[in-house]
Amino acid sequence: MRFFPEGEEHGIPEDSRRHCPGGLGASAIPTMQNTMQTWARRGVLGSLLVIASSAAFAMPQTGSGATPVNAQKALPTYVRTTAETAARNFQGRQGLTVVDWPKGTLLRVHERSLGKYAFYEVSAAAGMPVWVYGQFLEPTNVQNVLRVTGNHVNQRPLPSVEPNAMPLSTHLMTSDRVEMIKRKDTTKAIGEDWVQVWAPARTRAWVEVSATEPVKDQAAATLEYQAGLRKLPKSTSSPAPVSSNAQPANAAKPGAVEVKVRPEAFKSLRYADSLFAQAIAGKDVTMAQLTHVEQAYHRVLDMAPAGSTVREMTIQQLEKLKIHQGIVGLRITVAEDKAAKESELRRIEDEQRNADLRNTATWGRFAARGWVETEMIDGEVRYFVRWDGERKVEIACASGRYNMAMFLGYQVGLSGQTRRAAAPMTLETPAILSLIDISRIEVIAGSASFR
Repeated sequence: MRFFPEGEEHGIPEDSRRHCPGGLGASAIPTMQNTMQTWARRGVLGSLLVIASSAAFAMPQTGSGATPVNAQKALPTYVRTTAETAARNFQGRQGLTVVDWPKGTLLRVHERSLGKYAFYEVSAAAGMPVWVYGQFLEPTNVQNVLRVTGNHVNQRPLPSVEPNAMPLSTHLMTSDRVEMIKRKDTTKAIGEDWVQVWAPARTRAWVEVSATEPVKDQAAATLEYQAGLRKLPKSTSSPAPVSSNAQPANAAKPGAVEVKVRPEAFKSLRYADSLFAQAIAGKDVTMAQLTHVEQAYHRVLDMAPAGSTVREMTIQQLEKLKIHQGIVGLRITVAEDKAAKESELRRIEDEQRNADLRNTATWGRFAARGWVETEMIDGEVRYFVRWDGERKVEIACASGRYNMAMFLGYQVGLSGQTRRAAAPMTLETPAILSLIDISRIEVIAGSASFR
């Protein structure tokens, strides 16, 4: 279950927004084709990675955080980071780093995920640096302060609409004001450029639970959190220009430092890539094969530091893997549905066949059915079953179990073995009825007169 931030509207599901990098209301932009391709891929990925309820297509993440649950009663209100901690764009170690919070950063907790690696969804008083497409921003009368012009505008960890730049769950709304940090390309108009801004304090990201510790003094933490809320510069008399690459005085510079990667990480990535290629080479790839590949990529993530090229490549491969897992899952669902429908069809056919048999003289379970009558032939008492105005079979009970005279005038159903086959009438001989040696008699109806 997802918990929405206070003061933010979430009436429109993300998949219903127009395909644009910023959010709702975007017109065509240079990256529209890539954006549509991205959303087409995320149509499969959304239920696997982002939407905790669906999925939709709720597939747990192996070796990472899983679907968030309503664990509000057990959650601490505030936590502190115990070391430099990465804030990620979704729960799981494969999530992209939005910002690295230093040791001792106070965070407000909103949710907790389950899984091998549990994550908190948190917000920071000072917000966090995010990227917003400039089409949804406009200058105000304060230098480097921008106003949001659309609803449900995405905040991304990178200036891109590619899958690894999946937006945060919190969106900007109309009339939100944000402080600009810098622009991606100052040669472009702001409406065609990506702009890095300080997100509002309500913006949430994910941090690993093991990298935090609960704060015991709630009152002091609340005061500290309120004191740390980012304050926008005061307004001026006329609109101020937006500088090309501004750095607010109260900004913690978010620049990332490229770290060295162990050779084992490259080797593990090549191995995972080979497993992936082998798995999808055949038409009958199984979910077990793809799960094995996913585990191999997660081992790479455990070795690759945040911000490294190996990690980014691994995340991209995991996004591709999720697409194949979604396709295989869909194929399995279709096959199961087909099998269930075939089973139901067989059941209906069996019921119809039994119903049809019940409409026959033998009801589909008797060797013969009808009214028992008798006749003296050549000094011998013989018994017959009559149905629909004519004799159908001759009956006898060689075992002596049944006294046939007791069933005269009753409608019965008979089971037994045929001792004599029926023979048609010829010029020399009359027709001969088949003879059934009765092993079981079931009385169906009774009457004093013959039928």
